[in-house]
Amino acid sequence: MLTAVAVPVSLVIPPFVARSARPARWLVAFSLFDVAGIVGLLVAPDAAPLLWSITLGLGMSVFSLVMTVVTVRAPSPGTAIAFSGSVQGIGYLIAAVGPYLIGVLRHQVSGWSVPLLALLGIALVQTVIGTRITSEPDPGDHPRVRATISADDRRS
Repeated sequence: MLTAVAVPVSLVIPPFVARSARPARWLVAFSLFDVAGIVGLLVAPDAAPLLWSITLGLGMSVFSLVMTVVTVRAPSPGTAIAFSGSVQGIGYLIAAVGPYLIGVLRHQVSGWSVPLLALLGIALVQTVIGTRITSEPDPGDHPRVRATISADDRRS
């Protein structure tokens, strides 16, 4: 159910994000779906498992939103490349290692409460980072990004 919700939403939402005046706010909103779904599974897993799955599926749509926000917030192609490179390296590392670590944790504790609490912690960090992104200036203003863009301009 998670994927059945996440994939179509990931295809439909990015154009809305691209036209939004504050695209990074979408990251916070969809991150809160993750938080709500995980809290639902922790507090009342049998009450509405389909609702929690749909809510988590909406939260999983954050990946396409991040890619959209990176592109939309960048003032130039060089900035988009520099910003995207720094974001994707960390993101793909977490995506590659995260499921394995959650599986190991679930095996060690023989239940889902601790792994769900770990996922809740990750979702809360994601929400805080999304909130910070919404309040930060243009990524092109970051010194490391400016240095990368300057180096690219010198090569051209």
